Amino acid sequence: KFRAQTQSFLGQLRSAMDFIAHDVTSFCSRTPRKIYFPIASTGLSKPQFEKKLAKDWFPGLEISRPDIFNFYVSLQHFFPGNEWLPAFHELSNTNKHVKLSKMVIGGCEAALIRFDGKPVMQIGDRGYGSITIQIGGSLVFRSGEKQAALRGSQTVDRNTKKLLNADPALDVVTATWTEFKYDEYPNQPAIVFLEIAEKEVRRICEKIEALI
Repeated sequence: KFRAQTQSFLGQLRSAMDFIAHDVTSFCSRTPRKIYFPIASTGLSKPQFEKKLAKDWFPGLEISRPDIFNFYVSLQHFFPGNEWLPAFHELSNTNKHVKLSKMVIGGCEAALIRFDGKPVMQIGDRGYGSITIQIGGSLVFRSGEKQAALRGSQTVDRNTKKLLNADPALDVVTATWTEFKYDEYPNQPAIVFLEIAEKEVRRICEKIEALI
């Protein structure tokens, strides 16, 4: 079920990008034969991408609207932080035209520090790797007018089963859950990738709408 939902979600995001690409063609010297949001594959260099963008994907855009042209270039994988885009392109195309992505189902474990029974800090997967409190130091948690401290020296990691020198309101429990990861991207939790894609697609579309 999650694989099918992933296909739909990625498809909707890609459609939003392609829709706004159609609006940008109004600034082209001629209408491109096929209109897609421009995404550089990982094997494409920056000069190669700029050439294709200027001549094939959006002819004349570099002259008529250099701001939009340069914005398209700035989104690509040549710049740090944009590694998600070619991955998004590959996943959305594969899930739409070839097959649903296979997923690795992995078990995750973390330690949760609780304050009066409510989680206030996660140590381990998708949280801090570990925390170390030196002798004389303390980590103070507050809730309303109430506070509780965890004092040093001690180190807390995902395997911690009991807190040392902590106020009674604080305790630690082990949390376990199942996490889905794309077979193509086993180091990236699927839900995290989808969150990044949704956030970035929204930002890109809003930016282009503002430029238009």
